[in-house]
Amino acid sequence: MKRRAIVVNHNTGLGDLIVMNGCVNYLSTVYDKVFFVTWDTRVAHAEFVYQHNDKVEVYVKPRPASTRQAWLRIQAAH
Repeated sequence: MKRRAIVVNHNTGLGDLIVMNGCVNYLSTVYDKVFFVTWDTRVAHAEFVYQHNDKVEVYVKPRPASTRQAWLRIQAAH
């Protein structure tokens, strides 16, 4: 039974994109749609990696302007 969709938001480094490639491709066989979240600076890489997989859709997560902004986002989430 196929499932509708899943959001994948792992560590957004370039190495993690490469390592998680197999996982994301596997999830695309289980789910109808995989929403892959990445930094705005990694969009081109992610789109290249998943260019042949129509079930993977790349979403942009804006990079915090400073470490303080990142800390405030984390605090607001809790």
